Amino acid sequence: MIASGEGRRFLRTNLGSARQNDALAALEDLAWKDATGRNTRQAYEQFAQLYPSGRQVNEIGNAVDSLEWEEARRTDTDVANRSYLRKHPDGAYAAKATERTGDRLWAELERLSRFDEIVAFVARVPSRSVERRTTASTSPPIRAGDSRVSPERPSRRARRRR
Repeated sequence: MIASGEGRRFLRTNLGSARQNDALAALEDLAWKDATGRNTRQAYEQFAQLYPSGRQVNEIGNAVDSLEWEEARRTDTDVANRSYLRKHPDGAYAAKATERTGDRLWAELERLSRFDEIVAFVARVPSRSVERRTTASTSPPIRAGDSRVSPERPSRRARRRR
């Protein structure tokens, strides 16, 4: 690859200073075109190693963010969404990943009818996921010991099923 370290060394040693900067910029552009053409994390990391202060440095983070979001979206699991959020808490798709995880958790919670199932669900789910969703709803969140739902008094939904 001409954009490699060897190609840059050749240009630095064999070109006059007047054209050297233009040649190096053209070489950087070729390397960026190659990285975006391959569109892999490895390609962007290689580009960043070759051009740590290149013009496209800011775009590398955006490209990797997009790649990892596409992987999470394609996999379509809570684990993939949480992995994306751990790597990119302020990423371009962080709100979508949080919403998808919250929607999936909320749907699972709505399917539960017994109090012990709900308690077990809340115990295994990261509290921030449930808090975000319950605070966004119009009714206040249900807490353990809340008189509205107890083992003795089933929820309205459970009463309707009878």
